Order: sequence, then C-alpha cells, then structure tokens
Amino acid sequence: FPETFTAKFGISGAYNPNATFEQGLAYDGGGRDWTGYDDGSRDLPAVLADATADGMFLRPRSFTNPSGLSPDELEVLGEALAENSTYNLFDERLDPNLGVSGALGNSFSIGERHRFGFLGAFSYGNKWSNLSEIRNTFKASDAGLQRGDSVSVRRTVQNIDFSGFLNLGYEFSDAHKLSLNTMLLRQTENEAKQTEGLEDSQIVQRTELQWLESDLFSNQFLGEHQLPFQDIKLDWQYTDAKATRSEPNTRSYRRDDDDEDGVFVYSTRADSNSQTFGDLEDNLTSWGLNVSVPFTFSNGEFSLLAGINDIDRNREASIRTFSFSGRIFGDVVLLPQDEVLVPDNIGNRRLQLRESTQPTDNYTASQNIDSRYLGVDFGWNDKFRVSAGLREESNLQEVVTADLSNPNAPPVLGTIDQTDRLPSLALTWLYSEAAQLRFGYAESLSRPDFRELSPAPFIDPVLDIITVGNPALETTNIKNYDVRWEYYFSPSDTLSLAAFYKEFDKPIEKTFSSGGSAKIVVLQNAIAAEVFGVELDFHRELGFMNNYRWLDKIKLGDINWEHFYIAANYSRIESTVDIDTALTTQTNAERALQGQSPYVGNLQFGYDNPDSETEWTFLFNQFGERISQAGVQGQPDIFEQPFPQMDFVYKRQFGDGWSLGVKLKNILDAEVEFKQGNEVTRRYEKGREASFGISRSF
Repeated sequence: FPETFTAKFGISGAYNPNATFEQGLAYDGGGRDWTGYDDGSRDLPAVLADATADGMFLRPRSFTNPSGLSPDELEVLGEALAENSTYNLFDERLDPNLGVSGALGNSFSIGERHRFGFLGAFSYGNKWSNLSEIRNTFKASDAGLQRGDSVSVRRTVQNIDFSGFLNLGYEFSDAHKLSLNTMLLRQTENEAKQTEGLEDSQIVQRTELQWLESDLFSNQFLGEHQLPFQDIKLDWQYTDAKATRSEPNTRSYRRDDDDEDGVFVYSTRADSNSQTFGDLEDNLTSWGLNVSVPFTFSNGEFSLLAGINDIDRNREASIRTFSFSGRIFGDVVLLPQDEVLVPDNIGNRRLQLRESTQPTDNYTASQNIDSRYLGVDFGWNDKFRVSAGLREESNLQEVVTADLSNPNAPPVLGTIDQTDRLPSLALTWLYSEAAQLRFGYAESLSRPDFRELSPAPFIDPVLDIITVGNPALETTNIKNYDVRWEYYFSPSDTLSLAAFYKEFDKPIEKTFSSGGSAKIVVLQNAIAAEVFGVELDFHRELGFMNNYRWLDKIKLGDINWEHFYIAANYSRIESTVDIDTALTTQTNAERALQGQSPYVGNLQFGYDNPDSETEWTFLFNQFGERISQAGVQGQPDIFEQPFPQMDFVYKRQFGDGWSLGVKLKNILDAEVEFKQGNEVTRRYEKGREASFGISRSF
C-alpha cells in the first residue's frame, strides 16, 4: 500500500479505421449490453429450463419412448424458445472505443509501530473491432492440393472488460505484515459473424450470434514474518477463487443458395440451425507456506529454503443445444430467419423443437496438486553463487464426460495420476565487476487443461476453429539447459548472449482431424521433441553518441542523446519432433515443433528522462514461419507466415498532476496469412488502432 494518500483517474478513447464510425454487423441484444451483463433477454425460457432441469434430455414421445414429450408439449417449448430469440443481422454504425479507470489509496499510522493501508483500482473498457478474412480448405490428391471449401468471413466483435481490485495491508512490530487482495476480472465478448461461400460443393451462408461472459473473482490472504531467532523468514498464502463462463443463446443457422442465383433460402439440412446455452464454473482453493533460514560465515552466505503448497480445483461444464427440424413449404423459405421461426411455422408436421446436445458436451473435472520443495542458496567470496533445489509434485487430475442422452452409457474418463520430482540447479560466476557467467538446469511440466482432457469441442481463440480434446493426453515433461554470458556497461546497459536446449517428452500438439477436412483440430501427444537455440539481448543508453562529431554532417549533431536508448533481442531456434507414425495419420514424421518459430526478434527505441515531462517508445516485432496445424493424410502442414508489427507509445506530463497518453498499435497493419504448401488457407488484417487517454493524479 502507498506511504501517503494517492488518487488517479483517467478516461481514454480509441479510433480504429476499420471499425470506428464504420458499418458493422449487429443484432438486437439486451438493454444493458454496454455493461457486459446480459439483462436476461438471452436466457433459456422458463418452460424449457424446467423441462431440461437436472440433466433431463428433451425427447419426443414415441413407441419406444412412451414417456417422452407430446407434439403439443414440444410445440409450446419451441414457440417459447423462438419468441425469446432474435435471429436477424443488420448493419449498424460502430462507436469509438471508450475506457475509464481510477485508483485510490492511503495508509495510516496506528501508534508507533503499526500501520494500516489500502489501495483500490478499477478499469472499464468498451472496444469494437471489424474483421474480414478469407478461409480456404484443401484436400490432398495425386495432382496436388485440391481446393475444397472457400468462404469469406465478416466478424464484428465488441469486447467489454471490467477489472477491479482492493488490497488491504497491516504492518506491525516492523517484522510482520498481513495482506488481503481481492480481485475481479471480467471479460464479455459480443460477436456477430457471417460466413458466405462454397462449402461441400454448395453455396452456403452461415450466421452466428454469440454473447460470452467470463469472470474471475479471487480473495488472497498473505502473511510475511521475520522471526526473532536466526533471522528466519516465513511467508504464507491462502487463496479462494471462482471462475465462471456463461454463453447464453448462441444462435447459429445456415441458408442455402441452391440455384446459385444469389438468393439464400431457409435450410432444412441437419446443421441448418442451433441454439446453444453453455455454463461453466471452476472453483479453486490453494494454500502455501515457505521458510528461509539464512546463515553467514566469513567468506559468504548460505540459506536453506523449504516450502509446501496445495491446490484443489473443481469444474462443472454444461452445454445444452436445441434446434428446429422438419419441413416448411412455399415462399416461407424466402423469409428472413426471424419470420421463419414464428409460432405459425412451429408445431406437429411443421418445424419441431429437438435437443441436439452432443454426447461430449457435458463434463465434470477435479484436480489436486500437492507439492513440496527443498532448496539451498549459497554465495561465496562475492564471486560464486549456487542455487539448487528439488520439488516434488503429486497431481491427481480427472475429467468425466457424460452423455445426457444416454445416462446408462459409461462416461469417458481422462485421468492423470502421477508424482514428479523436479530438480533445478543454477551456477553463477561473477568473474569481474562488469561480467558474469550463468549455468542452469531445470526440469518442468506442461499439463493438459481440463477441456483438453475432455472430448467436448471448444473454439480455439487464436485459430477460430473447432478444437476437440483428448482423454488420453499425457503430461509433457521438459528438461531445460542453458548457459548465459552477461556484460554490464553500466547498471542499466547490458549485453548478454545465451545458448539453450530443451528436451520434451510427450509434447502436446494441434493436428487436423483424421478425416482430413481441416475443419476440426485435435490434440495429440508426440513421442518427443527437442528445441535448441541462441539468444542475443542488448540494452544501451545512447549518451556516448554525443562524442561523435560526424553526426553534424547528417544534421543530427544538435540532439542530446543522453536519455535515448535502444534495446533489442533476437533468438534463433531449431526444433524437431518425433512422431509415432503407427499411431497417427500425420503427413510429416520429421518436422519442426508445432507453434515454434525458427526466429523471434524484438527492437525497441525510446526516450526516457526522469527529469523530463515526456517519454516515448517505438516497438517492433517479427517472428519466423511456424506450424499452426500439423497436416494429416498427405496434407502439408499449415504455416502461419511472418509479419512485422510496430507500435508507438507516448506519454506527456503537464499542469498539476495531468498526464496525456497516446498509443498507436499495429502501425504497419501487415496481413496475417496462413499457408498450406503454396495455397492460402486463411488471410486477414488485424487493423490499426490509435488510442488517446488523459488522467489526473492527486
């Protein structure tokens, strides 16, 4: 918490040339969508919620199911769902992005040795983006890649973010501190998407309307204590957190251009329409205790370290999907979706509500990670330092996927039950006042997430494609080796050169579905992988350039370079992965690791003067071609192509506590492109953005 009273409030706006004041896709939502909270207009109708409560599956009455719902009952439920939903898209002018933030804190002395303080902050943002892209799929053939689907996608996305935190702290006896951190992170995404083009040799138009609320609320209690004997330091924490995800009434429907005349009509095919209601709740509790016991001797210092930690997580994830099936006749097929799904068209021998929830759509999960560690930290003669430790983690993780439509069917289990011992060792040799060598070895883990252990499908947020988990996934074990040389021109100017090597046992990768359609990504363990490379890192203030008189000749001699700086890092990386060809249909048994770029470079140039009212920075990033999805059944891998990205940040102090900030994002606006062989599978532009903010500190 702050030593004295502090307060800061700010407001910001942003202009995106592709979105701000431009026409975007929209639909009728709720009256308080701007807050990020649905007002209930997307809720499952009460009669339908009652009919499907406690996991009851919606079944029509039949000879084999005499207890099912009658046609009249299904008609009532279908009309309720249709009347509670809107389906049509329209164009709407998009507003500028808006943000508001604030912070407030203070501290107070209580007697001579006690102090209480607090710090609270909040942030709200409402942001729009308009995206257009091209997507193609290809199939392998003797003649090479043959085009399958080819569609254009138009997406308008509204992101409404809210975050807030409150920190309370209490210090007493100069050796003890207690803290409480409360945090809320909330993100809402409102998306309208329309896809149009060739799918499975047919001209199709697909529409999707999605509202997605996600939030995380946590309370963390912490303590730091300096014990009066042997200078023992002890710290502890207890955390209780809850994450939720709500997806009320995602509407997806298709319309077909059967005559290829530009007229799209209501589709009666199996995937013609769906309405999905999803809920997820994830609860976590954790606690930990760490102890440090220092010792000193004539030539150095020595510390013993120990700690224990426990994490418990539980999750319930539920998806219920409904659709209308049946026939409609005459000119009704030409009507907009809102006028097709009306009571007159819903009923027996017309459109009838049915539940199309998939067997993999509902799962429960639990995880317990119990860990403990021992370590030593040894410094000798101000020249050498050795840190070593051993951490043991016991992980019991289980995901149970149940079929609501067949409650007697055995559930699909994804289970990981293993104990790992993870050693680490770090050696540092400070061989001069300006340079040192570091050597390191550590073992680490990468565990599958809950949804990756369930066959339940989810949308990959980066690829925007259906991804299916795998209950047979195993934990990835990683061995890390590195050596680094560091040289310090000054306390702030550095140059370092590093070499690293990593061994992966059973790395998890994204591949196409075995059907080769490239419309679904599945997760699989490879046998092993290796990554090795070098990294150069550099930071230097440019005051030395004031001594170069030749700069006068290019009209730069009048600049005082003292507070300008340049920073850069570059990594060159080689990777290989070992695939079990007997267990997979992947095309390439030898290739780079999925997602690993052969190089990554960053460059930063800026001005930072503590005595000045102005500071600014240019940032540039470039990465090398990397595998986005591994190909199967003769299809080449899909590679994300390199593209440059440059940003600019400017800040100016003025007046009494006022500050102006400017951010220019993605100045170059280069195309994002994915290629399969020489063919483009996906292409889009992220779009530029200019944001402006003003704040006042007190």
